[in-house]
Amino acid sequence: LKMSKRVKSFPKFEIHIDDKAVVASTALILVRWSDSNTAYKSDKIRYVVNISSGNVFHPGSLLSFIVAQETGGDSNDTKTVILTVGRSNLFEEGCQIKIDLSSEGSSTGSTDNVNSSKTKKSDSISCIGSYNQFSPLCNLSCRSIGDGNAFEAKSSITTCSDVENGCVLSPSVSFTWDDGEAMGGTKMNELVVYKIDTKINMRSHADGTNRNTKSLKIILPSSMEILKKYHKLMPSGVAMGR
Repeated sequence: LKMSKRVKSFPKFEIHIDDKAVVASTALILVRWSDSNTAYKSDKIRYVVNISSGNVFHPGSLLSFIVAQETGGDSNDTKTVILTVGRSNLFEEGCQIKIDLSSEGSSTGSTDNVNSSKTKKSDSISCIGSYNQFSPLCNLSCRSIGDGNAFEAKSSITTCSDVENGCVLSPSVSFTWDDGEAMGGTKMNELVVYKIDTKINMRSHADGTNRNTKSLKIILPSSMEILKKYHKLMPSGVAMGR
């Protein structure tokens, strides 16, 4: 009998943690397929998640990268895709951040173009920029996130392609980009999204990237020291993967 290929739940991936990043041992960082069907998943692409200097992952935070099934070209060579998280982001308790790279047009992150040539051995995607604050229990699903955004407690975004820079999502606001388009928005950049009663509102956030970055720089050092003192940490270097 010919054996069927074993179903794989996750692609091949590694996590590289910079020695100046702090990641709690109970934080979860992973790469997973975009669906859970029983089709065989190719192992021709290996994903490397780069956690850059200054990032802080609190206990119970989740960062997942959702990727489509790939063939990796016609050869038997394995291709490497590098998924980069920029510097000095704060992932607080219970936040769930999903970077969805599975949809059409998602071959670029927030800043870097990806060369999709079959002969190229590696690609690099900037998925999250720098100085973003992901507050407790926020829940985001986006293709990419830029720099200097503040996602406050229990806020959520669904069906949004790219969050650019300098935005604030107020506490407990649930937002889709359909809401933004209905209000005349063309892109999510330097905006404050807030709720009055049940109505979602947006206004501009002048110099939002710098303002949000300055606020985060105040709290990042103490947050990092608390994790180092009271929590078990993942070691720097190459961490878990499949």
